[in-house]
Amino acid sequence: MQEVLGTDEHDPGSMRNSPASQLEAVSSGQDEVEKRLRLKAIDRKGIFLCPVDVENLIDEEHSARAIWEFVGQLDLGMFRGEIRVFEGEAGRSAFDPHLLISLWIYAYTQGVGKARAISRLCDHDPAFQWLTGMQPVSYHTLSDFRISHKEKLDDLFKQILAILDSENIVDLKRVFHDGSKIAADASASSFHRLDKVEANLQLAKQVIAELEKEDPQQQSLRLQSAKRRAAKQREESLQKALEEFKKLPPTTTRKHETRVSQTDPEARNMKQAGGRYGPAYNAQISTEGKNGFVVAAHISQSSSDFGQLVPAVENIIDKTGTKPEEVVVDSGFASKKNIVQMSQQGIQLIGPLLPQSSTVEQLEKRGIDPDFGKEAFCFNSENNHYICPTGKILSHVCTRNGKASIEHLYRASAIDCRNCPLKEKCCGKTKRFQRTLIRTEDLPEITSFKETMKTQAAKEIYKQRSRFAEFPFAWIKEKFGLRKFHLRGQDKSLVELIWVCLAFNITGFIRIKRALLA
Repeated sequence: MQEVLGTDEHDPGSMRNSPASQLEAVSSGQDEVEKRLRLKAIDRKGIFLCPVDVENLIDEEHSARAIWEFVGQLDLGMFRGEIRVFEGEAGRSAFDPHLLISLWIYAYTQGVGKARAISRLCDHDPAFQWLTGMQPVSYHTLSDFRISHKEKLDDLFKQILAILDSENIVDLKRVFHDGSKIAADASASSFHRLDKVEANLQLAKQVIAELEKEDPQQQSLRLQSAKRRAAKQREESLQKALEEFKKLPPTTTRKHETRVSQTDPEARNMKQAGGRYGPAYNAQISTEGKNGFVVAAHISQSSSDFGQLVPAVENIIDKTGTKPEEVVVDSGFASKKNIVQMSQQGIQLIGPLLPQSSTVEQLEKRGIDPDFGKEAFCFNSENNHYICPTGKILSHVCTRNGKASIEHLYRASAIDCRNCPLKEKCCGKTKRFQRTLIRTEDLPEITSFKETMKTQAAKEIYKQRSRFAEFPFAWIKEKFGLRKFHLRGQDKSLVELIWVCLAFNITGFIRIKRALLA
């Protein structure tokens, strides 16, 4: 008797009932069904005319609407005053500055900083279409408008600060200041030595001369104009590079050879995030101490922050018309010189005092043994002199009033040092073999600063620095995408920084007003 363990491979009936045969039958049945289906074809080559309700392209709470309404409250007469197209006269109608300002502000809030990208977005993005009313906007129009109104942007900046002040959402008594490196629109390979720049300039002039000799019939006028314009721009950039060499110290006084970028001559090679070096500008931003709105901004070519505090305060006073009572900074600005200068202006500086360089390092530079540092000498305050380890006297020579401290100079006798068996360890590289010591006495402003920073109130204020000083840079770089300038040159980079700060303030104001109404 046959056991029933499964289908019998010799039984034709069992083959028809197998899973494989059943699957094949189902598949063939589906093919027959699909052949009878009537589906809509997707034709992407067609051109369609569709009605568009522009007003409903974006919802009522969209940020583009809020930006449009805010910009509409500003006085744009300075922008409109340059328009020379009038009703009844020939010429194409000009775009309203209200639209162009709103486009740039909204674009930066979306991380878009290029005119060509905005022009393309105006063709298909609902928010940009709503702003333009479905009208195309040339990238030339956008680009020229962004860089051509530096003074008017400053006025716009002041208007916005006045609105924020009238709404009582800013506090100009306490200001936070910080700096951050933003990459320039140039590559590290664009930096060259003086001889290389001069050689490239001669080549650029030769190219221009050859273009002038070209037959106008060989190429279109548009192509010829483009070539000449590019050659002229290259020549101008190289000329600026030569001028920048005059501003920098010569190679003989620097650790490395002096180099300047050919594409952005005003950029400097700076240390940036991650420890890498590259062409950049030092962006400086000041914010108020209530909601962190930007009250002033400027651009520096120096990688150091020490020299940027005084210009920053002057910029704050110019933009707000008010001198702050307190300025909160980090260690990059809290030098003794800045403390004294701020105190002389009646401004309290809050920040950590920069630690002094190591005494051991100073001794090594002078060739002095660390065992013969200043601590090895005994100061006699009654007689105002020092006593060296061998018992010799270092008499007081003079007192010098520095910018940040008072220095008292003490010097040993030349005979005592010359006959001393420890002179090589004690005097080091001093040619006269006379050991010298300097006793530093802090100015009253420095002493007052140190006492202030010991208080709990000052420490609590300094803790707010990350919120008010560092947050704007984090937002601008992360949300607005300004990790690298889209424009070249110090002035144009400053213009872009101001545009971004305008966007930061406007969106911050909108966010606060909505929170109050919620």
